[in-house]
Amino acid sequence: MPTVLILVAALGSAALTLGEGSLLYRNTRRVVAANQWVAHTQEVLTSIQSATLYVERVESAMSIYDINADDDQLDAARVNAVRLNSSVAHLRALTHDNSMQSKNLADLDACSAQIGRRLRELPVLKGALRSDAMLCHSALQLMTEHEQRLLEQRNADSRQQSQSQMLTEISVCGVSLIGFFILFAFLYRDSRSRSRASLQVSTANANLAHTVEIMEAHAIQARLLADARHELQLCTTTDQIYMSAAMHLGRLLPGTAGAFCMLNSSRNFMESCATWHTEGLASVMLDIFDPQACCGIRAGSQRWRRPEVAELDCRHFTTTPPDRYVCMPLMAHGETLGTVCIQCVNDEAVALVEKRSDSLQQFIQLTAMAVASLRLRTRLENQSIRDALTGLFNRHFLQIAFDRELARATRRHNTLAVFMLDVDHFKRFNDQHGHAAGDAALKHVAGILSAQVRTEDIVCRYGGEEFVVILPEMSPESAGERAESIRRAIGEVRVDLGSGHTAEVTVSIGIAIFPREGERQEDLLREADKALYAAKHTGRNRVVAAAASA
Repeated sequence: MPTVLILVAALGSAALTLGEGSLLYRNTRRVVAANQWVAHTQEVLTSIQSATLYVERVESAMSIYDINADDDQLDAARVNAVRLNSSVAHLRALTHDNSMQSKNLADLDACSAQIGRRLRELPVLKGALRSDAMLCHSALQLMTEHEQRLLEQRNADSRQQSQSQMLTEISVCGVSLIGFFILFAFLYRDSRSRSRASLQVSTANANLAHTVEIMEAHAIQARLLADARHELQLCTTTDQIYMSAAMHLGRLLPGTAGAFCMLNSSRNFMESCATWHTEGLASVMLDIFDPQACCGIRAGSQRWRRPEVAELDCRHFTTTPPDRYVCMPLMAHGETLGTVCIQCVNDEAVALVEKRSDSLQQFIQLTAMAVASLRLRTRLENQSIRDALTGLFNRHFLQIAFDRELARATRRHNTLAVFMLDVDHFKRFNDQHGHAAGDAALKHVAGILSAQVRTEDIVCRYGGEEFVVILPEMSPESAGERAESIRRAIGEVRVDLGSGHTAEVTVSIGIAIFPREGERQEDLLREADKALYAAKHTGRNRVVAAAASA
């Protein structure tokens, strides 16, 4: 009997052990399978994030390429387009068994291929490329949302399987302590395995949440940079650039205050051009200061001032220097344009500035390039319409401005005076004193002309020693008086020839009046030239009106 009982107990224990082992094995398989699906979904989400990053890198590289036409940026965009296609292929392999992702994957495949084709064709169409990138972002967003739902569902399944496993073990323990002791080693090993798997899942989820948080922060910074870049492109003056940059820098770095300070044209002092502030903190920058007063300018790089880190203060503050600030030089094409001083209200603001240092550097570079580009464009525009020697408008600008003033005078039924001036005996002056003295004489005449006319009048160098002045809304009597005033002013001042020598310069002036002498540009210039010719042949150094010469 004991033998039978032992045998029955042994058989029962064996059967119980087999049953419990079989049950535990099946439950363990379910838990492992659930965890594998969670890991698979996380891998899909990671691949989607990689594809999104490559699309953003293509957009960023092409944005910089649009600004400075740097071929390296175009190559970088192409490399990231190739990586995007590889990432799409990897996503296709990962989601081949998910029919819900087929359409999104097809859309992503199409737009990524289109981006690659557009980058291989020159010139690259910016608008079309941005549209393809937005399609890619849309497809990636839809895929992300679907995978997030799958991840939540599979996490729930994993938790449910774990709970079921735990209930099974408790039931088995209640039925037989002997079976529990026999299977204790196996259960303990299985429990450890599940703990490690659960820890891995928790770690992966925490890492994923941290990654999502970082990507959201980067997305916010990227959006701010994109807004700033768009607005900087719309600015037509440097003052607009400074104000826009200050506003966007305040948005990028909340809890800070500061100012944009730019070098003047002679580079002997710096001027505060735009400021921003935050609650409880305002900019305390001097309006004008010596460039050497800024430690960042002297160092030629970013320079922090913080307690117990750097105690040397810059000397460009109106009051006691703040405890925490950073000076960053504005540089473009190897030239220092100015500096940005950022004051931090507390250590949290300092941490934010350091956290967003990459975006801050990009923003500073964008601003510097915008200022340099606008200055270059202004310089080129001036060179195209200004005479290099005298600084007056040139003949090309005269033709454009003359037609505009004639049209305005016609609409308003106003008169308009045209002066044609010629320096008397200029060839003889050059022969006697040299071409350098001749250039000085022309500058002398140009300076007096600019000082004698009104703001709305237009003074041009017509050619050689000839000048033309257009005077809108000027009556014949007033025109004669103004011409005499100009003639006297030029004749009264002596041109400095150097070595204590001076020379007299006089001019002859011919006057034509619109519409009396004509209604077209050619007619008025011709009549003014005839009057000038008459002035020269009646003794020079005099004013002759076209009506009088006739």
